[in-house]
Amino acid sequence: MASGGKKPTSPAEKAARGNPGRRDLVEVPELDGLLTLAPSWLDAAAAGIWNRLALQLDEKDMLADLDRDLLGAYCQHLANGIAAQMVINEKGLTTDEGKKRPEVIIMGDSFEKARHTFSELGLTPSARFRGVWSVGKDSKAQGDLAKKYGIGT
Repeated sequence: MASGGKKPTSPAEKAARGNPGRRDLVEVPELDGLLTLAPSWLDAAAAGIWNRLALQLDEKDMLADLDRDLLGAYCQHLANGIAAQMVINEKGLTTDEGKKRPEVIIMGDSFEKARHTFSELGLTPSARFRGVWSVGKDSKAQGDLAKKYGIGT
């Protein structure tokens, strides 16, 4: 899937790099940590995923309250993919007539949406790596970001 160009750089990342463009940085208000209560619209499996992730992300201050619905969408997509995979594990990839099970498509779509949402939240290993390592070798900012996000230096 082709992307629409380079992803925008956050004001925090620009500041960590020393503001190379020398443009005024947008002030981003400090937000409270992520609410740890799962959204009511999540099913039980997605709420379980939420409970596993939300506390860890809140402790590392990786998400804000504004990200709550997007994290909820990630949890629901992942839960849907896992549910479809469980049906595939039990019944196989094809029906008795030899046709592809609908769960195969549901699983693929759900996992792709989950991966995309996780990336949008900046939580994939490559996104965390870019955020930490793009600020310059041996810089104090690099070490601070590495500690914050639990990435070894």
